[in-house]
Amino acid sequence: MSDPIDYSVLTGASKGGRFGRIYYRKNSLTLTEAADVLSGSLDDIEDEGHIKLLRDGLIARPKAVFVTHRVCDAPDVINAFLRVEIDGREQKVHACIFMSQDRLYKDLEEEPFIVEGINLQVCPFLEGDGLQAAIEMWCSRMFPGLSIDVVVEPWKPEEVEHDA
Repeated sequence: MSDPIDYSVLTGASKGGRFGRIYYRKNSLTLTEAADVLSGSLDDIEDEGHIKLLRDGLIARPKAVFVTHRVCDAPDVINAFLRVEIDGREQKVHACIFMSQDRLYKDLEEEPFIVEGINLQVCPFLEGDGLQAAIEMWCSRMFPGLSIDVVVEPWKPEEVEHDA
């Protein structure tokens, strides 16, 4: 796997302790601009309700069950949903999109930057243990201090839509 374009990576943390990264094409943003974009993304108040729902779902059960499926038009992108109980009913809540590094490189050819924040995790491998490790990394990045036992399940064909 080679880096087809010249890009930079900046890592930062939110006020709440969540970590993220911004990948950006060289000469598309200054370091200060990249830091501002990353900070704004990680501290997005509109996502706080969703983050609370995910956090509560992660700590409510002894094992966090993530249901995953590939995006039809992008086989190197996987959606992950967390099984949670809401009002006594099990539902799937969107947790994160996982993309391969090759997809990151392709997307950076068209976009000046990509933020690995609340809803995105870049990972080298999307198969088996690689996806498991990526989900665990996302959990530790988004919910620092929580010890989470992760289980990954494939999406069943009869489950055609998500709940929240």
